[in-house]
Amino acid sequence: MKTGLIIKPKKFIEYTIVPNTILRDQSLSLSAIGLYCFLISHSDTFEITLEYISNAFSNGKDAIRTRIKELEIKGYLIRVRVKDEAGKFVGWNYQIEATPRNRHRETPTSVKHRHRENPTQRNNIYNTNDINNNITNKRNNNPPNQKKQFDEVVQKAFDHIVELFPETYRPKNTSQRNQWMDCIDKLNRIDGYSPRKVYYIIQKARKDDFWQKNFYSLLKLRQTNKQGVKFIDIFFETFANELKGIDL
Repeated sequence: MKTGLIIKPKKFIEYTIVPNTILRDQSLSLSAIGLYCFLISHSDTFEITLEYISNAFSNGKDAIRTRIKELEIKGYLIRVRVKDEAGKFVGWNYQIEATPRNRHRETPTSVKHRHRENPTQRNNIYNTNDINNNITNKRNNNPPNQKKQFDEVVQKAFDHIVELFPETYRPKNTSQRNQWMDCIDKLNRIDGYSPRKVYYIIQKARKDDFWQKNFYSLLKLRQTNKQGVKFIDIFFETFANELKGIDL
């Protein structure tokens, strides 16, 4: 079962054509445009990995992952899940778009398709279908000094996620509670991490010898390290092997 394949329009097979659309898209970083050009230059039979891309350039895997997400959000790239004959997740293929797909959406297209309920996991802490409904941000409709309103899925996710942290560090008031729920909302809408996925990433991090002493707040996930990489991406990369086999 091959993974890491570059799936692109047929006219790009014999030579590399780069659409003007992406070259002139001022909403993209130069790094993301460069990664798009690099990916599309490979044949659709070449198996590519984060390690291969990282070794080809001076960027680390965390930086590469961030640029991949940027291309997903803008609609130029779709990550396609690959499963073996037993239905176990084995990796990703990368579908290149000549023109941005679903450009108006902030959430990567792949997120919509890769979270499906597995009947064998109905006893999980979440109902998968509930978790993967699109979260509606209602904050802007609330008058000043009124309690912020969040989608029911966000509130439900918060109730489970907060239990993963020591009681001392959990939100103590409505304002702090809203900050955590706002973070869950943005992780889903902007960063492409469903509440279910966030839950399992936090669960792994809180059991890690190092991170259980250095990770006390959900808000850290959207913060960045010195290289500008978000900790949610760092954690996902760090615990990728442990997350395999979980229907995310």
